[in-house]
Amino acid sequence: MRAAYLDAGGSATLLQNIGLTGWVGLDEYTPILDAALRVLGRDEILAISRKVMVRSVEQGRLAMVPLAGAPLEALQTSAPLYWQASFRNAGKLQVRAEDGEIRIEVLDPPPQLRSSRGWRTSLTGSILGVLDAMGAAGTVTVDDADERVVWTVTGRAPGSQPEASDAIASGAWTPPLAPPAPGDVLLGRYTLMQPIGQGGYGTVWRATDQRLGREVAIKRLTETVDRTAFGGLVREAEILGELRTPHIVRLFDLDVPADGHPLLVLELLKGIPVAAMAHEANSWRIVRFVASGALLGLAAAHEVGIVHGDVKPSNLFLTAYGSERLVKVLDFGLAGLVSENARGMTAGYFAPEARESRTLTAAMDVFALGVSLHRLATGRHPSRTPDPRRLIRAGLPTEAIEFIQRALAPDPAERFADARAMLDALQELPLAGEG
Repeated sequence: MRAAYLDAGGSATLLQNIGLTGWVGLDEYTPILDAALRVLGRDEILAISRKVMVRSVEQGRLAMVPLAGAPLEALQTSAPLYWQASFRNAGKLQVRAEDGEIRIEVLDPPPQLRSSRGWRTSLTGSILGVLDAMGAAGTVTVDDADERVVWTVTGRAPGSQPEASDAIASGAWTPPLAPPAPGDVLLGRYTLMQPIGQGGYGTVWRATDQRLGREVAIKRLTETVDRTAFGGLVREAEILGELRTPHIVRLFDLDVPADGHPLLVLELLKGIPVAAMAHEANSWRIVRFVASGALLGLAAAHEVGIVHGDVKPSNLFLTAYGSERLVKVLDFGLAGLVSENARGMTAGYFAPEARESRTLTAAMDVFALGVSLHRLATGRHPSRTPDPRRLIRAGLPTEAIEFIQRALAPDPAERFADARAMLDALQELPLAGEG
């Protein structure tokens, strides 16, 4: 055990060597750590974990962490990224700043983690390693009473470096490395081919996964990033990790390459965005097909309390899934839980009530999809007071016109309550009409 653990360079690399990852195989993972703890002792496990984390930072695995002058702020930003990348389905990490300290708590950890002393010790060493990498003095205490596992981190930077502290406090940091270019390899496995999309927070690249021999999409934050963008990317990864349906784009990984810009690795979709079809009128058969696929994806989100927050034609994609054509919902970067405040909306697609309240509701997604379907059916954006005559001229059946008009109702109480209610209504409509 000593040789295996030491030669592997700690628990993370050991997992890779035996074909496991931190979010599957916990039944095998935690006994390894517990056995290592018994054989090597707590001090040596702490020391190994600290060294492995320092090396990870130096190699760029957590490149946003070593920001001198603000260890607690940097830890608050990076810890959720580290957890999401390493333990995706092993509970969630909550990080809070309280009275000059950082409290890190694993919410709803699985039984294997709650009972594993080796895991607690290894993660304690990793947290100390983050502080070491920043040149910061720090202490870490663990409280696991009542089956809660909480780390309290007290750290300070050596000397006074106000410029770095101010940069983090203001939420802005520009990494020193140049932006990526075609041919660059990220994380030792993803070869960038060409950019295929640009958003407010980042660029989407077409890339090749050298390890698995498949093409993927890489969503990478732009050159100047802030704490909000970090949090948005982590939130998007958490949401995509929860939603299991072919009608939502699949997440493969969340990680941080050497340039310090967190990225998502997603399935690469081949087909066309619905936005490319929305410049002219389409038949009811096409509109119904797009509506059905979009609603299946949104219903999966609404049923677990998630609101997309940015439904529009460019975030709906017509693609192939095996021999079947289907519609996928993309870009959950602005998504949130019901009753949370919206973090941004696209003009022309947010519901009337959003002008007075930014509180997210499923009815907001319903309205935005109604706008999207109107565009798809008529080739035009609906006016503030939608005119059904446009839909009539587009040749839609009467039931279809009433369906879209209800989604566009100014009063949310008159709309479909959520995507499932809208989907149930759609399934009662005719498959095809005139045109």
